[in-house]
Amino acid sequence: MRNMPTSRLLDLLEEENCVVSAAHPMGYLGSNKGLEVCIRKDYIPVSEAKRLDAFEVMSGGISRRSNIAACESASGYGLGVTGGTDGHLLRELGNIVTVSDASDLDGLLDSIVKKRSGVIGKEKSLATKAFMGLVSLTEFCRHTPSVGFVQLEQTVMNIKRHRNPPEDNNFRADRRQACRKRS
Repeated sequence: MRNMPTSRLLDLLEEENCVVSAAHPMGYLGSNKGLEVCIRKDYIPVSEAKRLDAFEVMSGGISRRSNIAACESASGYGLGVTGGTDGHLLRELGNIVTVSDASDLDGLLDSIVKKRSGVIGKEKSLATKAFMGLVSLTEFCRHTPSVGFVQLEQTVMNIKRHRNPPEDNNFRADRRQACRKRS
């Protein structure tokens, strides 16, 4: 979705009856696609994360280190948690799930918003990640031009924002300090 900055997307979602969770908040394969990565690089202000209901804190396609960092960030922002397999193959689906003591879908969604959900499952092995990547490569290849354009736009934004970072990103230092205290 070109010309759809995070703030505009969140504005639109506020008008809907939905739960908003950032998938892969720590990015994916070094990309600038994760919300938390973009905040840390000053692409977007911290205030955008505070508008979410949750962060995906366990994704099968993401490294354990990134999943732990996502969990710490969710906690720092006071967000709920979700999990997902990052499945592109049928056999991957359901390996990671969001859980709660709710008995129906509305209850599950409500528990995410109220920070009463949890995540269980297992991350993919490196071999499974490689196989999944190979199988889905053909699908991703057709998006290469648009991904390249987005990466270029983000690089230009980073250069501009590096000169003038969003004011509320001082929150990051406070959150990191709180995470160190828990360790």
